[in-house]
Amino acid sequence: MRAALYLRVSTQEQNPESQAADVRCLAEARGFDPVEYWEFESAAKAGPCTTG
Repeated sequence: MRAALYLRVSTQEQNPESQAADVRCLAEARGFDPVEYWEFESAAKAGPCTTG
C-alpha cells in the first residue's frame, strides 16, 4: 500500500530532505510504499486559497 508524504518548506533556501528521511523511514517501517510530494513556496507569498 502506498502512503503520500507531503513535505513543505517556506523558502528555496530550505531543504525538505531533512524532513523526508524521518517520514520516509516511518512509512517504510509501517509497511507503506512512500510517494513524496514536495512544496517550496510560502502560502503567505502565494496568498490565501479561495474557492469560488
